[in-house]
Amino acid sequence: MRGNVASYLDPEYDTLRDVFYEALRRKKVIMILANCEVLYEGRSKSYLEPGDRIIVVKEDRAVLIHRPNGYKPVNWQPSNTEVILDRRNDDVFLIAIRDKPREKIQIKLIRTYLILTAKLVDAGEFSMYLTEKEMQSLLLKNLTIIEEGLRPVIKEKELRSGKIDIFARDRNGNYVVIELKKHRIGEREALQLYRYVKELRENNPDIRGIIVGPSIDEKAIDILRALNLEYKILSPKAIKKMIEKEGKKRET
Repeated sequence: MRGNVASYLDPEYDTLRDVFYEALRRKKVIMILANCEVLYEGRSKSYLEPGDRIIVVKEDRAVLIHRPNGYKPVNWQPSNTEVILDRRNDDVFLIAIRDKPREKIQIKLIRTYLILTAKLVDAGEFSMYLTEKEMQSLLLKNLTIIEEGLRPVIKEKELRSGKIDIFARDRNGNYVVIELKKHRIGEREALQLYRYVKELRENNPDIRGIIVGPSIDEKAIDILRALNLEYKILSPKAIKKMIEKEGKKRET
């Protein structure tokens, strides 16, 4: 990666221009730190007074202008924008033009502190996995993922010792306490399940308890076995994929 990154401090215009257009040609990401002012013309008009900002031109020619604070760009243009670096008399401008709808951002580079270019490789797939609430909502409709024959009775049953995520019945009619965790199951989580089950076993000794999570500690396994409780290894990612798979089967 280091060989794909180039940076130039306080570049003269000729250097800035050459580096900029070479990076555009090679579809590199360009980052410019500069004191600049920004004029926008399009569906409305805006003017941003001079200040130090971060200008990013991505490999698909999306353009973003960031202030030193905050996560949103103060101005931006989408992919496939026409990007031009130009000098008029002694002034240097970076211009981003979009055709449909017609929009133009004109950035006057009063002083350029740094230009950095890099060829980045990013083939990673982006996936959003489930929160415990989302796990609960999906599993209520798909409890057979945990065990065949499970059916929901109620969610979030209130007890003296806390709140049960899912209260269900198994194929034999026994009540089952199901506790959901999106992180590794440890001793604390195993004992939490036990508190719920212990309270319910005061009136029904056949109450079962199952804790569901992406992984589990050996000590937690020992505790669950000693207390006649169960566990199921299921990550939020796995739950999502299994439910999507079941949905596709139903469609066909």
